[in-house]
Amino acid sequence: MSLDLSSLQLKDIKYLLAVYRMKSFRKAADVCDVSQATISGQIAKIESILNVQLIERNSRTIKFTPSSKPIIEQLQKISDEFKVLSDMAFNEQKRGAPEEAKGEFTIGVIPTFAPFFNSAILGKLRDKFPQYTFNSVELTTNRIREELKYNSLDFALVANHPLVEDMNTVSIGEDELVALINRDNPNICTDEINLGDIQNSKIFLLQDSNCLRDQVIDICNTSPNPALGIDDLTDTRYNASTIDALKMIVHHNIGISVVPTVSLFCSTPSRAKIIRIVNHPKREMSMVYDPESHNAKFFEKISKELGRIFEKEYKKLRLEAKVYKPRSKS
Repeated sequence: MSLDLSSLQLKDIKYLLAVYRMKSFRKAADVCDVSQATISGQIAKIESILNVQLIERNSRTIKFTPSSKPIIEQLQKISDEFKVLSDMAFNEQKRGAPEEAKGEFTIGVIPTFAPFFNSAILGKLRDKFPQYTFNSVELTTNRIREELKYNSLDFALVANHPLVEDMNTVSIGEDELVALINRDNPNICTDEINLGDIQNSKIFLLQDSNCLRDQVIDICNTSPNPALGIDDLTDTRYNASTIDALKMIVHHNIGISVVPTVSLFCSTPSRAKIIRIVNHPKREMSMVYDPESHNAKFFEKISKELGRIFEKEYKKLRLEAKVYKPRSKS
């Protein structure tokens, strides 16, 4: 006896595997770039085709049934084999008729780089390789780490460090971190600021899931100030979820923040002024991919192109022209 699986699609399998990994319809929808309703509907379709309940519907949390585990494992193998087949076919296309080769690539991008990447870089990458489709998905560093392990991303753009053992990490450029300070804040009176020495202001950080947070804490602690200790920096009352939220906090003179220069690509409220930090700390932006991938040589080519585009577009941000110049005292 066999079931009719002809209507089971690879995308349905990917939706189910995403929910299984993340135990969340919302997070799975974000990774797959579809609505939660689509995810839920396609999983119900798989259950109907297999005539097996995979998810318990009477629980507030995502809970898979005991019988689902061997099925999930088999579906993961199917997904992996399709990935290998797709990569092999893509490389055969390039060898036979490279000008006619077609492929689709999913890129994981950290949230603090995604707006700049999507607006200033992605279109130019598509122009350079018009026969290919590039789709970007905004994910936290931890999420990217997991998705690279499960081959649901072709490559990723991250900051500062390798994510997964045995992955290639190729630098595409450096991004300076700068301070945002309200124009009425007394700490704004210098050309450059030492975050460890600020007075009577709180530094607001991104939440724990963001890799920029740890780097800012490290910068602050290079010159410890009893009034600005690690306890203050990790207090959740001084956390924000996005760069835009940090900008508004500074705009209303609630505190000081640190943002990457690429975030200046988007508008900054008029009362939030940009000050350079002592020693001009930077984060290294890198492309991460599997060196064992059939597309490794192509990814190396992409990394070089990303580096070229990044350098050109980064210069257009004109940081020097945007830095606040305190008025000299007469």
